[in-house]
Amino acid sequence: MTRCRNPPSKRARKTTEDEPTVFIVRRPYRWVRHPWYLVAIMLFWSSVDFTSDRLLLNVLWKDWVCLGTRLEQIDLVSDFGEVYEKYRGLVRMLIPWHHPIGM
Repeated sequence: MTRCRNPPSKRARKTTEDEPTVFIVRRPYRWVRHPWYLVAIMLFWSSVDFTSDRLLLNVLWKDWVCLGTRLEQIDLVSDFGEVYEKYRGLVRMLIPWHHPIGM
């Protein structure tokens, strides 16, 4: 068994509150703000065999993901401010619609 000399809880953090957080948009985030959530929803809805309980599960799970996404948006706006607001105006949340943006 190996031991970590400095457990994560006791490591010194090198970030400071004065350093601004940089917002960078790359790859699939140019088309949609939450590509992993989009893929998860697509996988859930790609089932071949739909029963009424599977339909209910898919609807409730999709609603849960959308609610979590909206709550995450609040945190992202507080972290990045006006830059993220501009990004929100240019890129759709879950459904890609336009050409990719170049930020």
